[in-house]
Amino acid sequence: MEIENKASHSRNTITQQTFSPGQEIIIEEILSRLPVKSLLRFKCVSKSWRHLISSKRFVKKHLKISTRNTSLAKYRVLLASDGATLSQCSLLSLFNKPDIKALEFNFKTEFDHINSISLVGCCNGLVSILLNREDFILWNPSTRISKKLPRADDNMLFSDTACYGICHDESSGDYKIFWSASFDYESVCKLYSLKSNSWKKTNVLDLSLCCERGKLASGKLHWEMIDHCDTDNNESSDTEEVENSRWEIIAFDLSREVYETVGQPRCYSEGRFCPYLGKLEECVSVLCHYGYFIDVWVMKEYGVKESWKKVMVVDVAYVAGKPPSLTPLCIGLEGEILLMERGSFLIYYKDKWNKRVGKHNDTSFEADIYVETLVQLSLNHEIEDGV
Repeated sequence: MEIENKASHSRNTITQQTFSPGQEIIIEEILSRLPVKSLLRFKCVSKSWRHLISSKRFVKKHLKISTRNTSLAKYRVLLASDGATLSQCSLLSLFNKPDIKALEFNFKTEFDHINSISLVGCCNGLVSILLNREDFILWNPSTRISKKLPRADDNMLFSDTACYGICHDESSGDYKIFWSASFDYESVCKLYSLKSNSWKKTNVLDLSLCCERGKLASGKLHWEMIDHCDTDNNESSDTEEVENSRWEIIAFDLSREVYETVGQPRCYSEGRFCPYLGKLEECVSVLCHYGYFIDVWVMKEYGVKESWKKVMVVDVAYVAGKPPSLTPLCIGLEGEILLMERGSFLIYYKDKWNKRVGKHNDTSFEADIYVETLVQLSLNHEIEDGV
């Protein structure tokens, strides 16, 4: 009994203790560098800690520190499979443990009758997914808080021509989701705002985009556009089709709601090849596949065509898949590249050898990388402060 009283007294002392301004600054600096899982537990330490960890300023500071962390410790890989399941694993573990297995999220308990799951994108720790080809969900997998978005109208259904993506509008501090689709009778483009919790129509692009998730870089969503030129030869080869096509990178600025073109890497004008758009190191990337090799290009300084840099050449003899089934996800601490390939992950090294890691049960799945953050879905919390 005496021991219990002493323990209770010790907890009360910690909870009720007041700190000087200097000590509070030190505590905040320490807490802002901790993982989300620890911070959620520390909310129970005291009212002052709960208030601090929940504050807009702290959430913003924690996000800034987490996204600047180059150790990859706070990054995770999110997987969505054809079996309508969501799972995740540590990004750093994929580089260090060949037998790493993804842990499945218990997501079906929150939403009934899930038949399909598609990834829309990840931004600042928030994940947008599409359930059953018709319902958009915003979700923070680190805090397990989710939000079902309203439907714009009854006609806004997923189609094979849909393009979509999620982005943070830094000018307004809002999170937005882009959705576009072409039907027999019209093309539709809409924008969701978390701040207003509503959809609105936005500008429609007259050009045909490759329908897929937009690649988020520098606050803009990117797609590749292929404009097939007319040719008299109806039996032209794939290479000839590439030569007779105009390939461009199209960006959508969600802040100004305008479309822009992004300069291609030098390889585009160097000969016959098949380009594929991607994202690496939060930058726009392009895979140039020609013959027995795949060049990996990254735009180091956004909007500057001369900043395209070839970071690696992949020998296809060392990989089983080819673009688009071979997708780069991340560059490791030693320059190696993490690739997604036919139901598993592959780490490719500059000296042309590789190792397979994180075998997934499904042969078809989507993957994206998110950072663990405290960003919430409240309309009057982080959104007001531009987090």
